[in-house]
Amino acid sequence: MSTPARYSIAPLRGRRGFSPLIATVLLLAFAVALGVMAVSYVLQRADKDACDVTSLALDDRACFADERISFVLQNSGEIPISGGKVTIIGARSEITESQLSLALDAGSRSSVDIPYQSINIEGATVVVTPQILEDDVARYCTTQELRVPLVRC
Repeated sequence: MSTPARYSIAPLRGRRGFSPLIATVLLLAFAVALGVMAVSYVLQRADKDACDVTSLALDDRACFADERISFVLQNSGEIPISGGKVTIIGARSEITESQLSLALDAGSRSSVDIPYQSINIEGATVVVTPQILEDDVARYCTTQELRVPLVRC
């Protein structure tokens, strides 16, 4: 019958390991570094501008007929849109602005009709600037403007 193998700790004798104090300091340094990374990540996510998640899309096109401009807006962003402004830049660089009083939840659509009194608006451009509420203060998101050419219906 064979005898069970015995393990010897002789090769470890004479070597010194980490002292408990050094191990504690290293563990605390690692924990602090992990905490700093977590706080940095959370703060970076919190600083995201509300306009970055705002987006408008046009369902079809912007067209004009009978002194009215018509189009269908869709909120393709992540937050509600509380209104906006429509700027019409005419073919001869004349500018007309109108306020949009509509509320669009994320993913919803709404048709818009704006009266326009101009003889020649062929070649004009429609610029729609969304407005959001941030901390109960209305703010235009000019970085998310929607620019589309105006065509005859």
